Amino acid sequence: LASYYRKFIRAFADKAHPLTALTRKSAEWKWGEEQRDVFKCIKNCLITRPVLGYPDFSREFIIYTDASGYGIGAVLAQIQLPPQSADLAESDGQDLRKSDGVEVVIAYTSKHLN
Repeated sequence: LASYYRKFIRAFADKAHPLTALTRKSAEWKWGEEQRDVFKCIKNCLITRPVLGYPDFSREFIIYTDASGYGIGAVLAQIQLPPQSADLAESDGQDLRKSDGVEVVIAYTSKHLN
């Protein structure tokens, strides 16, 4: 269930790695201190500020963007509401060097943050 909300948790894949590693077909099931701590961390991310809320379409939205030679990122935010984030790495099939990154990050953000 937490994976459904992954776009609201910064670096979710890094945080959840010890848990997702348990889901591999060849993985030996081992629930230890590391897995327990990761579970608590993700649970804490879901129940503490910032918490999810409904957008207020009468208020302004803000898009923060970032681009480099190997990745792009964007955050769709609204004052007093939690941000949504989107990330794209060059390995995702895009050649980010074809432009200065600005066009790519804006196009990606408008397509994936809805």
